[in-house]
Amino acid sequence: MRKSGALARAAALHQLSNEECGKLEMLGGIALGIGMGYPMEFSEITKAFRNHEAKNHANAYFSAVTDAERAARDARDWKAAISIFEKQKEDIHRIFNSAKNASLYVDFDNGRFTAPKDAADERGAEAMEALNAYFLKITAPHVKLLKRVAANDLDIQGDAAEFARRMIELRAKASDNLEEAFSIAFQEMMDRAIGKRRPNSRAVEKGE
Repeated sequence: MRKSGALARAAALHQLSNEECGKLEMLGGIALGIGMGYPMEFSEITKAFRNHEAKNHANAYFSAVTDAERAARDARDWKAAISIFEKQKEDIHRIFNSAKNASLYVDFDNGRFTAPKDAADERGAEAMEALNAYFLKITAPHVKLLKRVAANDLDIQGDAAEFARRMIELRAKASDNLEEAFSIAFQEMMDRAIGKRRPNSRAVEKGE
């Protein structure tokens, strides 16, 4: 579509696809929450799926860590790190949503009207296409993960529940070191997963 000259339409459709990728990221967390037994308000979930900001915020978790956030993490200033990332999420939503709206609607700014075809250019449409390819690539494995969560393959739901419980426990002991708590809980979860995949040597010897 971009190659045919429909730049505004191409940019808008790519951004709509990006938002659907964000919806898939949100769905993964919801699926795990349900599997772990947490109460879910489905009216709120439906509302979030229709919210462009929520979907862009979900995609922001795949963005690069800024130097300022990295410095805050290194200083173990988690409040500052979270604040910086929250600002980054808002910026990402503003940029993406503004680009999409400019590609869909007639705009009025500084006393003049701007049509979508005037707002979109080759460079902008190409950038949105590349971004869409990136999101499609990184979210594709999530479809397989959702199927495994639904099937509770190797007790994924139980592992997720134990990870959440362990994180709460570790954060209570060392609230100023979130990174270390996550590292410990994640490694324990990986060790459990690896242990489940190893054949039982006694069972193998018995031919079971």
